[in-house]
Amino acid sequence: MAFRLEQALSKDQILELYLNKIFLGHRAYGFAAAARVYYGVPLDELTVPQMAMLAGLPKAPSRDNPLTSPQRAQERRNYVLRRMLDLGFLQREEYETAITAPLTASRHVTPVELQAPYVAEMIRAHIVERYGEEAYWRGFKVFTTIRADYQRTADTALRKGLMNYDRRHGFRGPVARHKLAKDASVDDLDEALQKIPRVGPLMPALVIAIEAKAATIYTRDEGVKEISWDAMRWARRFKTAESRGPAPQNVQDIFAPGDIVYVLPSEEGW
Repeated sequence: MAFRLEQALSKDQILELYLNKIFLGHRAYGFAAAARVYYGVPLDELTVPQMAMLAGLPKAPSRDNPLTSPQRAQERRNYVLRRMLDLGFLQREEYETAITAPLTASRHVTPVELQAPYVAEMIRAHIVERYGEEAYWRGFKVFTTIRADYQRTADTALRKGLMNYDRRHGFRGPVARHKLAKDASVDDLDEALQKIPRVGPLMPALVIAIEAKAATIYTRDEGVKEISWDAMRWARRFKTAESRGPAPQNVQDIFAPGDIVYVLPSEEGW
């Protein structure tokens, strides 16, 4: 394949294909997409430190991107800036300004207006079958017969029924556990929750402290919150579909610091 590419394309064309396709973390494929995801601007509106940040991603995009590991990403950015200075792409004044620039990356994602993944995948498969790879870049607009209000109502009803059913059968325990350091930073807490997805309105939370009748949790979206005993006392341990454990007497019967559980915001709290 490499030999055929060399015959058909120039070095610049091969590099262009690579730069437009490479994975750069957080579902960004290509540098134009990465500029949108991390900075919310077109590629030609990036600043020098932002360009250097993206240029440092290909080595380890999942690990060294500025959302997952800001410190690692800044080290990579500064390395790129030093190389740009050494190779004459930056003047000393430009370098000094760029090297001291703060990290400005944040998550910029196009919000999903309607959750209908099954239908969305049917549409994707149909369009790809009909148009091939062009389906991904020609900017097609596809119209369906789905009514958004009906879909949302159906999703809400189904989710409510499933959650009520699950709650009646008891608490199944934490979805994951994390070794909690005494001096854990916000970045450490965020990293612990990074691989646990949201499920509808349910968001993953890290238990960071417990008392007899209350628990302190951390979520990526809402920060530090407290769960009252009234919101937890239902959580008898799940045993089988027909049986549950005894009613909990205190928070220690339910979970411990370092546990990751799903929480649901409500009018009464969490």
